[in-house]
Amino acid sequence: MKNKILYLSNIEIFEYCTLDRVKGTAKYQKDERPNKIDGLYFKQNELFFALYWENNSPIIYFDRQEYPLKKTLDIELIKDGKNRKFIIKDYNIYIEYKQSIYIDMDVWSNELDVDLFCKLMESYKTDEFYDNKPQKLFKFPWTKG
Repeated sequence: MKNKILYLSNIEIFEYCTLDRVKGTAKYQKDERPNKIDGLYFKQNELFFALYWENNSPIIYFDRQEYPLKKTLDIELIKDGKNRKFIIKDYNIYIEYKQSIYIDMDVWSNELDVDLFCKLMESYKTDEFYDNKPQKLFKFPWTKG
């Protein structure tokens, strides 16, 4: 484990998170942006999902566990109206959530801009996803990637 503490950005709302990977705890702040952003996260009630890079490889953090993200994974995003299901069968990850209310609110908020799972589905099978740092792939005005 390279960095015990990670600084993450939420792509849906203007919020940041400090994740302690050892303790499995997260602190959220809206007022102060960290000096660096290591990855992105999704939070809904008690559910927490993060994506970050370590040793030039993408890592998924879910349920206090870390999983390598690979092109060969069986990942699915099911859309049923405003209900969504994100599934990574290989790791037994099932996340049910509602479509973001921020989709199409302005020119920076299409589905790929505010839904981490849509963005992940769009990117994870491409070579570019694994060749670049997250700042290049997930560049948003509020992350200053």
